[in-house]
Amino acid sequence: MQSRRELRRLRAEAVNDRRLIIVTLGCCALGVLYGALIGPGGAAAWLGALAYGFVGAVIGVPAAFIINMSRSLFD
Repeated sequence: MQSRRELRRLRAEAVNDRRLIIVTLGCCALGVLYGALIGPGGAAAWLGALAYGFVGAVIGVPAAFIINMSRSLFD
């Protein structure tokens, strides 16, 4: 049996994990979309899209971490 406090902490961690995934995937998707739109076309556009998607992931992970940490301060 887990205490109510432990269950609440586990639920909060699950929400934080989902938020991390959603923010990271959202930033990746925006990066891919941006790279595909500004690319010259063909294979170069796909390479640019993948590169910008990677940049989106690099930005998304710390952004999600900051969001999670700031929300936990106010709970």
